[in-house]
Amino acid sequence: MEGDLSRMLSRWLKRVKAVIRNPHFWVILVLLVSCTIHHYHDQIGFVTILCPDLLFGLTRHTVDRIFYLVPIIYASYIFSPAGGLATTFVALLLMLPRALFFSPSPSDALSETGVVILVAVLVNLWLRARAKQRMEENLRFYVQQVTKAQEEERLRIARELRATQRMEENLRFYVQQVTKAQEEERLRIARDLHDSTAQSLIALLHQLENLLYSKAKLPVGEARELWVLHERIKDILQEVRHLGRDLRPSILDDVGLLAALRWAVREFKTEHSVAANLRVQGDERRFSQEVELMLFRIVQEALSNIGRHSQASKAEVLIRFEEGKTAVIIKDDGIGFQPPDKIGDLSRSGKLGLVGMQERVRLLGGSLEVKSEPGKGTTVIVEAPI
Repeated sequence: MEGDLSRMLSRWLKRVKAVIRNPHFWVILVLLVSCTIHHYHDQIGFVTILCPDLLFGLTRHTVDRIFYLVPIIYASYIFSPAGGLATTFVALLLMLPRALFFSPSPSDALSETGVVILVAVLVNLWLRARAKQRMEENLRFYVQQVTKAQEEERLRIARELRATQRMEENLRFYVQQVTKAQEEERLRIARDLHDSTAQSLIALLHQLENLLYSKAKLPVGEARELWVLHERIKDILQEVRHLGRDLRPSILDDVGLLAALRWAVREFKTEHSVAANLRVQGDERRFSQEVELMLFRIVQEALSNIGRHSQASKAEVLIRFEEGKTAVIIKDDGIGFQPPDKIGDLSRSGKLGLVGMQERVRLLGGSLEVKSEPGKGTTVIVEAPI
């Protein structure tokens, strides 16, 4: 309680000091003193009064009381209506002694004093209403300016968002077209390998076999070299077929995503000697050829990264069909790594595998998350609204 009182007293003293330091306070004080000296000149005696006893039909003392309105209005204008009311109270205290003790007609003097005080109060109330009106006008203007600034900022942000959206749409379209062109080129090369290179190798094999079977009297050394050449051509043919399947597995177009993924897992297990398996959860469903191709490439790239970098002994691919979305989870028990804050940062170090996966996921409208720690394996989670 005492603390609150001391704080109130301290604030009051600060306000008083601020008022006293204001030069307008001294102007008001001089005006009050001048009005008071003029009002009590008969009692003071040595003051020379220039005003006549009658002015516009008013007595000199009535005019003296009216003069008190000057410091009152001045104080109300400078220090707000509260300052004007305080000056009105001081003026009343200064006028009352003459009206009560020195005026030949106290009742008339009190009436004039009352009228002057009433006018002063009305003036203060009017100035207070004007100040409130100005404050409301300023507030409305401020609100209008703030609203205008907010609207301009909203429009600017909207323009930037539209520009960003257009840029993202253009980038997405560009990536989609590049991906489409890549897949079309892969398909063309795969078909060329199958229809041209592989068929030429098969024809070469048949010619070599016919030569070997027709030339029974060939020296043993030459025949052995030709059979070795035969086996090398067969190996090359297998490599060409394997390359063609990697470029565009026909099983994906013929049977669908899950069958192609089972084939990819088997190939990965055979090539890298890693215990890998495919699990499927939920009700299986087919997607468009483009979507299935993107999901297949994502899993293919993830398995390729495991084979090249993880040194894993186990790997698993989980396909989870949920209502309204599909999740693909690829995890291994390899050496792991410290993933960057943004997958796009990997492109600076030349690690483009995850970057390519992310771009494909974006084309699906989904998200890609990589969880990994050194020595604790890696988990790649893909979710897409398909």
